[in-house]
Amino acid sequence: MRWVKENIRLNPAFNGFLTFYLYPVIGTLVAGSLMLFVIGKPVAWLNQGLTDWLNGMSGTNALLLGAVIGLFVSFDLGGPVNKAAYAFCLGAMANGVYGPYAIFGSVKMVSAFTVTASTMLVPRLFKDFEIETGKSTWLLALRASPKVRSQWQLKTLSA
Repeated sequence: MRWVKENIRLNPAFNGFLTFYLYPVIGTLVAGSLMLFVIGKPVAWLNQGLTDWLNGMSGTNALLLGAVIGLFVSFDLGGPVNKAAYAFCLGAMANGVYGPYAIFGSVKMVSAFTVTASTMLVPRLFKDFEIETGKSTWLLALRASPKVRSQWQLKTLSA
């Protein structure tokens, strides 16, 4: 952006165009190109490797699969490892296997319930604003519950 500011000179009437249109477009093109051509390939390779590894575990190793999905989901809470587990669970659901997504959804609930429980059980370890936040995090945990429960019930009833 510094190069654009120093080298592109427009009529003062177009300064708003430069600031509100050109800078974001150039920034998006540069960031998108980096993601697509530099960062995207290794991350896609990593996600595919994790998905292939999880696919190899389904079936007889259900307990180990549950533990691995739980670790993946809890590891970075929404980052690339979590997304690899989510992609695997969606792929399993597309093939009619609902167990991995039920595990995924229940693990999502655990972290929010843990925050609520810890702020209620040992409030002396937390600041006031953390305690107030902890009182409402159980609502976040409940958000995942109906989806997982309904899919698990559908699988159980159809079996």
